[in-house]
Amino acid sequence: MFTMTELELGGFVAPGREPSADLTLRLAQRVTERLARTSEPDPVPCAARPYTGFVHRDGACRCFFGGPAPEFPPVAGPPARLPFAS
Repeated sequence: MFTMTELELGGFVAPGREPSADLTLRLAQRVTERLARTSEPDPVPCAARPYTGFVHRDGACRCFFGGPAPEFPPVAGPPARLPFAS
């Protein structure tokens, strides 16, 4: 890859042009229209992977469509009693 330095250009660098106000306004309108069309939540990666211990209690993963988040699976049986201090 070649790079040009100021010395190779003879000390003159043409300044860049500023975008026109019309162009800036059109870009802002496009972004606003796109945001108005996409009112759905952004997709998120699902945390219910085999190595995480998370599960979807209802079975189906709908994380990408705003569904419930995965949880740790319920523990079978009553909670264990802690020993009393003597």
